[in-house]
Amino acid sequence: MNTKLILLYALIIFTGYLIGKSIYFYKKNKVNPAAFLTAGNTKERILWSGLLIIFFLFATLMIVNAFSAGIGFPIVKENGIMDIAGIFLVIIGILVMGLAQYQMGTDWRMGNDEQGNIHLVHKGIFKRSRNPIYMSIVVLSLGIVVLLNSIPAGILWLGVIILFNEIIKTEEKFLTKKFGQAYIKYKQQVRRFI
Repeated sequence: MNTKLILLYALIIFTGYLIGKSIYFYKKNKVNPAAFLTAGNTKERILWSGLLIIFFLFATLMIVNAFSAGIGFPIVKENGIMDIAGIFLVIIGILVMGLAQYQMGTDWRMGNDEQGNIHLVHKGIFKRSRNPIYMSIVVLSLGIVVLLNSIPAGILWLGVIILFNEIIKTEEKFLTKKFGQAYIKYKQQVRRFI
């Protein structure tokens, strides 16, 4: 199984999907999906910028891996079952992310949109998870770690988890302020991830 090629395809699909979705969303709704860029909260901008840097480093590892004999310090010996597990995680991550973004409709944003007219989304997959998009990206990036099979990739994955945890905390404060009791009730009924 050519994991290098699979990693390259995963990178292209994820990047293409996210850029395409953002452009389509902006053109259709006249709303900037990258709300963190205009956020009044400096901490939020720093967290999202850190996440973008980690994604850039992940992409760099994937590209270097695709054009070299491998990179990093292997976590385990090469194993076909690990490759299948990695591919499965990448596919599940992409599918769940797409579904959650679709179910958010015009309320989808990356970051807190303080000026926008947003609604509390609690239908579909959001009945089971308050943060299915973040969860899906954690799963997707874990699949990449499994396929890269390297310690540097594992460290980047831990960075994704830490940053998403902090981003979620800023979002929870924002949503509590914006929706009050409705969000507090939703938060009590639905888990942060699964």
